[in-house]
Amino acid sequence: MPTGHGRRASQGGEGSVLRMRFLVDGLVQGVGYRYFVVTASRRLALTGWVRNRRDGSVEVEAQGSSDALAELRVLLAQGPRWGHVDSVAAQPIPAVKHSPVKGSRGFRVLPDA
Repeated sequence: MPTGHGRRASQGGEGSVLRMRFLVDGLVQGVGYRYFVVTASRRLALTGWVRNRRDGSVEVEAQGSSDALAELRVLLAQGPRWGHVDSVAAQPIPAVKHSPVKGSRGFRVLPDA
């Protein structure tokens, strides 16, 4: 008999670790967007990094549960109140065992690309 509070994890949920690359276009540089991403990602317990790109976009690589990555994508599309997001492109990439940022655990800002 169902108890009403036994939610099943969705496929790729908490138990699976996934990694996504996001490219965000719009008014996303010079408006605190990277800080916004770091704060949101840490709150969602994601690992990875964010950086500005020469073309004016922002690149994000994040790793964690599919639920957390889905929530991050929604937040990336909203951005900070002083920015404006035109689009968020997402691409799954292979997960990594260790953070790609040497000596780093968690979520970091990388130098501009």
